[in-house]
Amino acid sequence: MLALRIPCTIDPASKQQGINQTNRLFSKSIIIEPILLNTPMRSPLFLLLFVFVLTSCNTTERVVHFPSDSIGGVQLPSNNLATLQSQYGNVDGVYLNYNQALEHNVSIAFTSTIPHWKFYEIVDRSFVVFNPGGPAVREFRLDVSSNSKLQQAAITLNAPGASSRTFTKDDLVAQTGAEGEMVYTLDYANVAAGTVITEKYELTRGDLERNPPVSHDVRLQYDIPVQNLDFQYIYPIWWQVQVKNLSLNQPLRYDRIEDQDRRKIILQYADQNVPAFQQTNTSPYFKQVAPYFQLQVSNMSMGSAVKYRAPEDWTDFADDYSKFAIAPNDKPSRAVKKAADQMLGGASSELDRVERALGFVQDNIQLVEGSQHRSLDVLLSKREGNAYQITSLMQAMLQSYGVDSEYLLIHPAYEGYFDPEFYSESQLKEPALGVFADGEQYYVFPGRQRSVNDPVPNHYGGQTAMVVTDDGFGGFTEVLSAQFAAVPTQVDINRGGGVAEVPVPPVEEVTLPNTEQQVITPPPTSLPAEEVTAASEGEMPVNTAPTNTVVGSPNGGVNVSVPVPDLTPAPVEEPPIAQVVETFTEPNVLPEWLGSIKRSLGGWTWIVASRTSMEEAEELANTYMALYRQGISVDVLSGESGGVVRYRIAIGQYSSRSLAQADKSRYGSDFPSDAWLLEIKPSM
Repeated sequence: MLALRIPCTIDPASKQQGINQTNRLFSKSIIIEPILLNTPMRSPLFLLLFVFVLTSCNTTERVVHFPSDSIGGVQLPSNNLATLQSQYGNVDGVYLNYNQALEHNVSIAFTSTIPHWKFYEIVDRSFVVFNPGGPAVREFRLDVSSNSKLQQAAITLNAPGASSRTFTKDDLVAQTGAEGEMVYTLDYANVAAGTVITEKYELTRGDLERNPPVSHDVRLQYDIPVQNLDFQYIYPIWWQVQVKNLSLNQPLRYDRIEDQDRRKIILQYADQNVPAFQQTNTSPYFKQVAPYFQLQVSNMSMGSAVKYRAPEDWTDFADDYSKFAIAPNDKPSRAVKKAADQMLGGASSELDRVERALGFVQDNIQLVEGSQHRSLDVLLSKREGNAYQITSLMQAMLQSYGVDSEYLLIHPAYEGYFDPEFYSESQLKEPALGVFADGEQYYVFPGRQRSVNDPVPNHYGGQTAMVVTDDGFGGFTEVLSAQFAAVPTQVDINRGGGVAEVPVPPVEEVTLPNTEQQVITPPPTSLPAEEVTAASEGEMPVNTAPTNTVVGSPNGGVNVSVPVPDLTPAPVEEPPIAQVVETFTEPNVLPEWLGSIKRSLGGWTWIVASRTSMEEAEELANTYMALYRQGISVDVLSGESGGVVRYRIAIGQYSSRSLAQADKSRYGSDFPSDAWLLEIKPSM
């Protein structure tokens, strides 16, 4: 018997980043056994089998389908309503289950270079209504972007003691939104408490080759609690995918499953008894306190028609933005020099030049998001451009008059933690200039600011920024927060997802208290590549990130792989216990709970109150002795806010925010409703 072994190599250098990191060769060997020993190698049978082998190398099967077999919806036994209401308290309702799947499915014919590529989003969720007419349960609403399509929908209402009512896509009210999206709604008027509403829908995405869905940002906490949560991201087995960490040393916990039969990888996140997300005064941004699944495809290939690769490191990332940064010795073009002479020629100081240049770009250049790259001369001629181009123009004008500046890409706080190993433009969204004028440093946003003295949105203060040079990556720096607004504006909040309707007080900044043993020095304005450090965690609300042909590149292009320096921050040693004793308390009268939070282990804790003296903080902390007796850590953490040392009463120590949320829900009234989460640092 003649056996022909044909290797089907998928990816010779696969690098999967996530919890279950792997480096392996995905391969499959297919044995073809011709019926006759003397079958000619060029016979039609052989060619047919050969075509089959090549086709199967690039074909996957769907894992998740629209659940049309259970249109009847979910029934809730009558005796469960009171139990659920007692368990979850004063909420509009609770999801009994929330299942969501995003799936890529591909096949490539042997005779074509164009892949048959489909992208599906399927949601199957059921919730029981506690408060009819409540904001979280009063209607079905689905916003479908202009490049997506609602394929099918099924909504079932099961009211207590009544027959089921079922609605389909045809029953939904469809309207065009302000940005061209389709908005589908169904009013849940006059539903009774105890009604179980099941919502199912399937979306598909169009124009995948030009606008590939390769970047996703999925929230894992909602306006009402969830009993059983399941999210799956499914993609071909030869693709590579990155997953963003939630904070330093805290990756999202999920399972990575290989389905060899369907040739798929499944990233699955599951959780139970997820509390409702609650907006708090101290946490205006979703991603500071809530879990989310942010990922991007980092490498894929489907035939010769579709190839995609995200940046391999920050040097690779910065290459796409280097065209916007002005080289130190660049001579301005005639048009730029003319504009600079007219505006800056009579300036009385460097700061005056900055003000005049900023006023010029604000008055003369219209901000048009998504504008294609063009030269500065064309920008001046057309009088419009995107924020990257406008920032570049201002840098060129300032340089022509000897004002030094750095081109920056800033990480906004509403994007959460800056993950130094997640190479995505979603982390570095805002172009700005770090300007050095008259011995001072200023942060200027030419696309948004009119005057240097205008307060900059608070979500940029204290955040990580990448310095971009004409050569590419120039290292990382920290944006000093002295210049920034004290209160986020409504525009800031809406950019992050519209999670509040009124201005929200800023997140309290925590720094080390000034003591003789601890000296705080301000961060440098710029670090060389060898000294790059990771940013501290920020705050943000979540929205699905827009997708681009090449993530991390404003206008597409090919990335070049250059190793990036180690971004791991140096560990901070925990202050000796003796220092705490000498500073805050008298010897031999230490509360037994003091020190039960292990600073060196990090994690998260609930702050239930704050006082300006240690004695007052101890007195209040003693009222939580019952929790301490149950095994819950109780402690006092110190930190500086507004120049005043605060002593914060801290309850619990958790490795993740989701665990902290679950404990708060479990103990109910033992935790104040306005308690807020704080990341534990060794210096506290």
